[in-house]
Amino acid sequence: MATGKIAVRVVLDTADIDRKVEELAGLIKSRFPDGAPDFLDSHLSSVCDDIILTDGPPATGADGTDQIVQRVDFGRRFDDLATAIRTGNFNAH
Repeated sequence: MATGKIAVRVVLDTADIDRKVEELAGLIKSRFPDGAPDFLDSHLSSVCDDIILTDGPPATGADGTDQIVQRVDFGRRFDDLATAIRTGNFNAH
């Protein structure tokens, strides 16, 4: 079997994260109209540390290039934070 090297470009599809960031920004603006309180900083950092590869195999480029597209999303911490903002209960988790 012949072996060789090939350059492959890996692309992260962040569409799910983009949508959720917009959702979270809307929640924060509606819950805290005068600006986000300082204690949210640690919660937001926690969400940013919880990025996962989504289920399913990565897609390859349709144009014949050697490209792999992998979708990424936030893990559970996003849902926990969104719920805490909606309910005002930041001590549940």
